[in-house]
Amino acid sequence: MEILAWIFVGLIVGIIAKLTSNNAVKNNDNFTIIFGIIGAVVAGVLINITAIYYENLGSSLTIVAPISGAVLFLVLYRDFDRYR
Repeated sequence: MEILAWIFVGLIVGIIAKLTSNNAVKNNDNFTIIFGIIGAVVAGVLINITAIYYENLGSSLTIVAPISGAVLFLVLYRDFDRYR
């Protein structure tokens, strides 16, 4: 059930990034949403893996990690796409 929340968070972050971008990505606007979802899922999986080893990891990280992962993934994507 958590993966659906991660996908939803990535979708929202991707849509916000798509709406606020000033044509930084010309033809790949849909990739912004896809990369937001991928970043959120990867960060969610990583936080769950670390939560197995660190039991006192707070539940607040379960929503913060996918948001920050999606934003980080989109920032990296924009930086690499600028040089293409």
